[in-house]
Amino acid sequence: MQLTKKDPMFEKAVGIVLKQNTCSTVTLQTKLVVGYMRARRILEQMESDGIVGPEDAKGKRKVLMKNIELTWNGGGCCPGQWYAYFYNEQDNRTYCVYIREDNFWWSAALIHMDGLYSDDEFERLSAENATWEHIDLAFDYLADGDDWHFSKIVEEAIVYLNHRFPYFRFDSEQREKYDFMDGVKEEKQKSRLDVLDRREELMRKYLAKYERFKEKMNSTD
Repeated sequence: MQLTKKDPMFEKAVGIVLKQNTCSTVTLQTKLVVGYMRARRILEQMESDGIVGPEDAKGKRKVLMKNIELTWNGGGCCPGQWYAYFYNEQDNRTYCVYIREDNFWWSAALIHMDGLYSDDEFERLSAENATWEHIDLAFDYLADGDDWHFSKIVEEAIVYLNHRFPYFRFDSEQREKYDFMDGVKEEKQKSRLDVLDRREELMRKYLAKYERFKEKMNSTD
């Protein structure tokens, strides 16, 4: 069942559900203060997205997706560099989301190694054993010695992670939900189209990874 048009309260509902191991229509109805049928439709939309499982005989649904709040460490002896860590039980690997401002540009990457490690343990491991994934950014962020680009790059990294790991839902207090058209003047039609084309290119790449993941999961059933 494909439910493409999301309810306006869908995101708020997801935030409520991800704090629990199970959920039900009645519970969500109470939390959102909405009608029963609307709460049920929202949960059906979540089921379609793989966030919750089907309803059981008692009206309960298992929460399938895990919420990960990225906490950033940075500065100190390494100014212009930020790190956020999380562990993935699916592949038994520890991941580091790495954002850096060098002499010319900002960049982002995903670094990971086999095993479960604390932040300090991960930092002491040899880089030779790590796998690096470059995170494509929609824009070229010029280094200017200020941190104001950081929250925008966090937002872009979260877009990447939410497609890279469809069974997780990432968030961060430092993210900035912004309009990708911001700063592009209306009369510069070509510039606006270039930005949209770039976003479409990245989204197609991420969605292709998601489709490969779903095919892999379906083949193991």
